[in-house]
Amino acid sequence: MAILLSYSERDPIPGGCNLEFDLDIDPNIYLEYNFFETTIKFAPANLGYARGVDPPSCDAGTDQDSRWRLQYDVYQYFLPENDLTEEMLLKHLQRMVSVPQVKASALKVVTLTANDKTSVSFSSLPGQGVIYNVIVRDPFLNTSAAYVPAHTYACSFEAGEGSCVSLGRVSSKVFFTLFALLGFFICFFGHRFWKTELFFIGFIIMGFFFYILITRLTPIKYDVNLILTAVAGSVGGMFLVAVWWRFGILSICMLCVGLVLGFLISSVTFFTPLGNLKIFHDDGVFWVTFSCIAILIPVVFMGCLRILNILTCGVIGSYSVVLAIDSYLSTSLSYITLNVLKRALNKDFHRAFTNVPFQTN
Repeated sequence: MAILLSYSERDPIPGGCNLEFDLDIDPNIYLEYNFFETTIKFAPANLGYARGVDPPSCDAGTDQDSRWRLQYDVYQYFLPENDLTEEMLLKHLQRMVSVPQVKASALKVVTLTANDKTSVSFSSLPGQGVIYNVIVRDPFLNTSAAYVPAHTYACSFEAGEGSCVSLGRVSSKVFFTLFALLGFFICFFGHRFWKTELFFIGFIIMGFFFYILITRLTPIKYDVNLILTAVAGSVGGMFLVAVWWRFGILSICMLCVGLVLGFLISSVTFFTPLGNLKIFHDDGVFWVTFSCIAILIPVVFMGCLRILNILTCGVIGSYSVVLAIDSYLSTSLSYITLNVLKRALNKDFHRAFTNVPFQTN
């Protein structure tokens, strides 16, 4: 697909100060991805100039008469969910070419200055088509120009398990289906079946921390890791039941119940645009704030344990069903907790913006 756009000598030149990629003037956006994050890179722009005139120097000073006054708006555009056709991609790529179209259609994620690195990271969304583009602005002349858009599905179209066509692993489907069956029971009857609820809560706590530990410390394959997580979670569930059976201390058990609910509420908080604030790209600030929100929930409800228990059963139990649905049909709500898990597993995920699509039709 080729689209011709006209620019004047006052418009900035995308990629006009390229020192990293192959072309002398390179307006392309380069993209790479893994399971955790998708990173785009682009060459700095230069000031516009008339035909036949030598281009402004890219290294001559950093004042307002040089390219250092330029600003870069990074945009993200989500394709319709569960549609991987080439026709749909080409149709929506046309909305991410010119400056007015990009501004009208896409979500502006961040604005970079010439002092920032021309690289931005996003949370990878396997199976979800995403188009990225950058608009370079000259605030002095009030002009702008767009780079060449780049797109990704964060997965491979080659046949096989885990491809774009078949994202869910069999092991994930089995694990989360069984987990959802227990969660569905807890959602409606957990408050009456206290020991079953304790097993469910213990399973979540032990399974979550064990999965992080074994993934970070060992090269074990995903399927084996999931089996070991299920075993460890079962041990954690039985341990919490045993603690209640042996000691009968309600406050300790309800603290665990409240922390699980607090974890999910804290995850929801950072799932909102609040999580993309620059201050929370610092791991120290993020984890301290996240922990404070999670601890706040059991503290607030410690005086009304019945309400805390019923809320936890309903919210956590129903969310387990959402996770099971995600293993068969992709859903953005799974990223509420998956983003937190990614951040715990990958040291570079703190720099990623975690926007997800919300389809309205």
